[in-house]
Amino acid sequence: MTVRIANYLTRTGYLWPLLLIGLIIVVIFSVIIHSRDLVCISASSADHISRLRFFGFDELESDFGSLGVPWCRSKHGKNVEWTSKDLLKGLEEFVPIYEARPIKNNMYGMGFDHSFGLWFITRWLNPDLMIESGAFKGHSTWVLRQAMPDTPIVSITPRHPEKYLKKGPAYVDGNCTYFAGKDFVDFGSMDWGRVIRKHGIKDRSRVLVFFDDHQNELKRLRQALKAGFKHLVFEDNYDTGTGDHYSFRQICDQFYIRGVLFSLLYIRQWF
Repeated sequence: MTVRIANYLTRTGYLWPLLLIGLIIVVIFSVIIHSRDLVCISASSADHISRLRFFGFDELESDFGSLGVPWCRSKHGKNVEWTSKDLLKGLEEFVPIYEARPIKNNMYGMGFDHSFGLWFITRWLNPDLMIESGAFKGHSTWVLRQAMPDTPIVSITPRHPEKYLKKGPAYVDGNCTYFAGKDFVDFGSMDWGRVIRKHGIKDRSRVLVFFDDHQNELKRLRQALKAGFKHLVFEDNYDTGTGDHYSFRQICDQFYIRGVLFSLLYIRQWF
């Protein structure tokens, strides 16, 4: 083996081994020189660490992380209005509700955690109108209905949930306006002025929009804000390297995000 290595180096020359050794020396030297800048941070800390500082690029620190990706933090310093006690109280109430769900095996759909998140946020906001883009078999429609028994729902989905009744459990709501099948219109192409007027809504901040349509979430955010909606919930907020669409977790720098329990995302536009 030693003879083979020696023959290989003789044929290829000593340039590549020398370059490799030089690179290792540079990396070790960088670690030694900049080790004083390394800081340990707890998960509860409000400040971030710039990874660029490790390599001596302090002047590049900004509101953006590695590769120009923005940090995931509110520029307004706003926190959610509910507490852990509110969540626990809501959880106790939601468990028996969830056990009575019509679709027991919601494969490829929302599970318990996301269902609770949507139910809790909807109850907390108490909207005058609920809009969902992407209904599948109707489980999310059912969750919205459990949160707000008398509030109208607008459901946008390519295939009407009633079509799934032929093969198994599904949910169709009696107080829901469906844009499905031949009546389907994409969220971004909907005449929201007409829809809002039809339901007698004067304040669009009283509308909750839920997205589970597996579309580019940044595109949906722009469309929703352009339509004047303020409260948005996104299902399937996939992490980097997963999922079938562009999500906010993929947009934001994950170095700043800690303790994420599930991938349901609530966005509120602050005034």
